[in-house]
Amino acid sequence: MGAPASLRAGSSAAGTWTGVLSFGDCPLRQVPCVWPSGEYSSGRVMTTVGQIGNLQLTAAIVYCPAKGLTFPNARALSEDLLLSVTENLVFGPGGPRVILGDFNCPAGHLQQMQIWQAQGWVELQEYMYHTHGIVPRPTCKGATSPDQIWLSPELLGFVSNVSVWNIYPDHAMLIAGLHAPSMPVVENQWHLPGHTPWTFVDKITWEDESDIGPILDVSSRLAGSHSLPLDSHLDFPSISQSTSTHAFRDWSREFEVKVTQRTSTETIRADRSFFGRGRLTKPRPRRQNHQVPKHSRQGEVE
Repeated sequence: MGAPASLRAGSSAAGTWTGVLSFGDCPLRQVPCVWPSGEYSSGRVMTTVGQIGNLQLTAAIVYCPAKGLTFPNARALSEDLLLSVTENLVFGPGGPRVILGDFNCPAGHLQQMQIWQAQGWVELQEYMYHTHGIVPRPTCKGATSPDQIWLSPELLGFVSNVSVWNIYPDHAMLIAGLHAPSMPVVENQWHLPGHTPWTFVDKITWEDESDIGPILDVSSRLAGSHSLPLDSHLDFPSISQSTSTHAFRDWSREFEVKVTQRTSTETIRADRSFFGRGRLTKPRPRRQNHQVPKHSRQGEVE
């Protein structure tokens, strides 16, 4: 469950019109995330992870405010709410992911949704229409579709169906049918180095002694048997991919070593989590072997 709703004005029992919930018949638990502006406390967003067979699915459940007297600036509030979702989920760890809920606007209407689309995410009904010709159906009072399920690129291959159930008077239930794999999923992954530990780097020493120069030496370069003077035009398209790749790898290695040498503690000097820039030229296949998420014990925070 998401954060509890605050009490309505003048009431000691009824809550405000907010709240999100995730439930299912599979192992499911909440995912810790950074909410810089108290987005979680608003009761309008939460993230969960579930294990469906061999498919680990991470989901963000959102409830954007509706424009009206209570929220005249609903669009700005929605953008702020979804910005944290974008940072935590879209640009966070990979794998099958979904963002779903009542957005109180059409798909693609918000800037954050356009960012998702640029990263290959697709809204469920639009995806099923373009791939299977299933005409989108309204989910609110037979007129609009504020209820949406956004699918990450890794999840598209597992989507097999879509359905809209009209059970409740205001909003219909939007359902995505998934075909969970019988074997662990294999995905191509790029090595992603960790953050450079600038907090522990001696800034004075770094600025005075750590000039490692450009990635490519533009002062002179052999062109056949001739050197290029400083004022000559450097023909970058003629630089081979192999040359630029090796140059960036060597430059990155020198950069990482010099950062390590100028850190303040032995523990940080032994850290290699931020090493590895420029070492891979293509992704490596990796089989996903996720642990089944466990529920927190009594008294623990989810």
